[in-house]
Amino acid sequence: MKIGIANDMPLAVEALRQAIATRPGHRVLWVAANGEEAVQFCAAQVPDVILMDLVMPKLDGVEATRQIMARSPCPILIVTSSVGANAWRVYEAMGAGALDAVDTPTLAGPDARRTMDLLLAKIEQIGRVSGALDLAARQAAGAQQREQDAPALHGIGHVMQYAACVDHIESARERAELENVALYVVDTVGEPHRRAAFGEGEAGCA
Repeated sequence: MKIGIANDMPLAVEALRQAIATRPGHRVLWVAANGEEAVQFCAAQVPDVILMDLVMPKLDGVEATRQIMARSPCPILIVTSSVGANAWRVYEAMGAGALDAVDTPTLAGPDARRTMDLLLAKIEQIGRVSGALDLAARQAAGAQQREQDAPALHGIGHVMQYAACVDHIESARERAELENVALYVVDTVGEPHRRAAFGEGEAGCA
């Protein structure tokens, strides 16, 4: 996966780089030192996922998420020093389009391995969900314009409808995992995105 990093703290960036480097299939596409750079870099090179800090100069993570989802939408994972301590900001960012949140991994100490593994698990989970969504969208409607992706990412519950249409998803466990992720995110972003997410009022898969 091509990964964008938006974080103004060098130690945090290094921790993220080290975690990403442990997976051969992942690489850092760019590093933005503030929210404004993140918006610009994403418009120039759209990554498979952005690891977005919440507190940054110029534009914070919430506003950067909002602008990215409006201009060049892509999956965004909030990576912050403490999800619990920043809960209100996390929910605001997810309302703006972020898919999930995780604590920033540490470089050393007894929790270093655990925090890196948790980050990587979140990245891979988003990759699986996004991959299923993209494949199903191509099969159902052909190549779609990028601006049409924003509501689908805002309401990741589309994955539930799409997954049912994808012939290659034969595993009940994988299908259930997609549904659980979709339900979690749709419940978090709230009612405004629920109808779009589940396609209420629209025909399901043929």
